[in-house]
Amino acid sequence: MKKIIVALDALTYNEYALEYAIGVAKRSGGMILGVFLHDLSYVYSEIPSVYEFIPVEYSFVVEKQHIDSKKLDLNIKLFNERCNAENIKHKAHVYDGVNIVEFLIKESVFADLLVLDEHMSFTHTTSDQLSNFIIDIIEDSNCPVLVVPHKYLPVDNVFLCYDGTPSSVNAIKMYSYLFPSWTQKITALVSFNETSTNHLKNSENIKIY
Repeated sequence: MKKIIVALDALTYNEYALEYAIGVAKRSGGMILGVFLHDLSYVYSEIPSVYEFIPVEYSFVVEKQHIDSKKLDLNIKLFNERCNAENIKHKAHVYDGVNIVEFLIKESVFADLLVLDEHMSFTHTTSDQLSNFIIDIIEDSNCPVLVVPHKYLPVDNVFLCYDGTPSSVNAIKMYSYLFPSWTQKITALVSFNETSTNHLKNSENIKIY
């Protein structure tokens, strides 16, 4: 059974990332692990170091944690209800910490696919570009990463990138494994090479995918 991880901000529920994960799970017969990421950086930022003898008002931290707990409980409830409605095998896991990237990289070792919202970030940003958080995950993930838009859209066209290297072949093989129902979709193979020729390296072999 395919294991699909969908990374969710514990405090800001993203229904669209889950919808993409549900779509893949339904077509592949997989299960969904909803990982609720609770960034605790704000807690440590409010606590002085051992060398600082400054009175600190901790009521803010306590109140914030209380509010966060309520949001998290509601978001897990929404996650479970949506997966149950689609009859998808699922499980919710909460990660409380600051090393979120490191945690997801470790989890990706045991996953077939990791689904991320394109706007996911745990630092304030106004840029339309992918956050450093997502870039770090893409670079180091041990499984394929599906970065999805902040709105559910059906997939009509597929572009596969191929440069003749083993890693590009493996990526295409994983695509075929994860999305067998997409084989009938319009697909374009985009090839990169140093000589800018029309020759496709190992063309006969790559065609089988």
